[in-house]
Parts: sequence; structure tokens; C-alpha cells
Amino acid sequence: MPTSTCPACGADAFVAVAGSGEGGKSGGAGQCSRCGYTSGESSRCPHCNALARIDGVGLASVCAVCGGPRIPGNLGGEAALSALREQKKALANAQAASVATVIQGVVATVATLIGLALLPASIAGKAIVFALAVVPLVLALRSRTRATAARENAKHAGERAWQAAAENVAGRAKDGTTAPALAKTLGIPPEHAEKLLTALAVNDRTRIQVGDDAEVRYTVGTDTHIRVGEEMPAEDELAGDATPADREGRVR
Repeated sequence: MPTSTCPACGADAFVAVAGSGEGGKSGGAGQCSRCGYTSGESSRCPHCNALARIDGVGLASVCAVCGGPRIPGNLGGEAALSALREQKKALANAQAASVATVIQGVVATVATLIGLALLPASIAGKAIVFALAVVPLVLALRSRTRATAARENAKHAGERAWQAAAENVAGRAKDGTTAPALAKTLGIPPEHAEKLLTALAVNDRTRIQVGDDAEVRYTVGTDTHIRVGEEMPAEDELAGDATPADREGRVR
């Protein structure tokens, strides 16, 4: 990846953030791999609002300050930023629910051991011991379910964020983008880039074009297009919608 001179330490280690233009002396957004210097609004974290570098690459990208999920260059605009905030909140909920699951499971185990040690003779005593053991266990199972649901919500939010980033990249390029190019820009595996672009195409957010070199490109446009498997309107159907003057013009 091209580097330029870092404004802070002077080393030739300043890397421009994806989609931000040139880095270093030109004032673009980026970060220095040597001293960690970060610049540019596209390097601002949507969670803690700090100008912070990104640790990790691809789907593992997080803010170096708060640890929230990030996308290089804040690509995807507000749609991606909003989804990333939702993802961080869901991850926090999942972590809290997981901790609660462990604590409640321990309480249920301790209550069961105490109950077995005491083992009251009366039915009422046994019922109390049973309740003391079962209630924390039920709460633990509920917390586990909540943790699973929160992790699933975080996954979906992350997918929306990366899809918005992919759409942003495809929309910036005049001729669209390809899966390998998107993978390089976002720092993700080509397979994931292909998955993102395909999902956008399925939802009519990108168009698929195949060039003469058989290269598949994904573009963003507002013009109407025909889906694969969709037939063009027949000529007589078009004629049926035409006015008498139009039909007379065709005859001539």
C-alpha cells in the first residue's frame, strides 16, 4: 500500500485511509504505522468521537480508543455509522447477558449443593430448596437466550454497515467496482466482498455488468434495468399502450 511522509514523526509510513484521497502532506485522512498518528474526519470514531486509528483489519477493525467496530475511512456514510453504533450496543448487551448467564448458573449450582447438603425432610422444605435451585437456572437460560439474540442482532447490524460501505465504494467509481477491488479497499477477503456485492444486487442497490473481458462489475445507478430471467415487454404490448397518433406514425 502506498505510503507518504508522516506529519508527526517524519517517517515514510503514513497510509491514506480508504476513500480519503492522498495522505500525509496533502492533508488527507490516514494513520502512521510507525507512531500511530491519525488525521482527517474520516478517521473519527462514530462511537467515542475521537480521531483514532483503527486496530485490526477487515471485519476485525475496531477503534483503538474505545474498541467499537469500525470501517476504514468511515465508508458507507451515516447508514454505516448508524449500523455500527447499533452493532456496538448489541455486542455490549450480548456481553452483559453472557456475564449474567455465568453468575446465575453459579448461583443455581451453589443452591443445588446447599439443598443436597441440607436435604430437608418436610415436603415444604424440599420445595423451597428446589425453588432456590430452579429460579437461578431459569434466569440463566433466559440470559443465555438474550445473549444469543443480541449477538445475532450485532451480526445483522455489522452486515448492514459493510453493505453500505460496499455500496459507497461502488457508487464512487465511474465504472463501478469488482469484488477483488472492493476487497482491497475495505481490507476484507474477496469471498466476503463478493457476498456483499451480491447481496446489494439482489436488493437492487447495485447493477451487475459483464464486460467484454468477462469481468463482473457492480455499479450504482438510478436507471431502470432488467433483472435476470425477466422478459422484455412484447412489441404488441407496447403498441397497445400507444396512442392512435403513435400507431399511425409507426404505420407510416
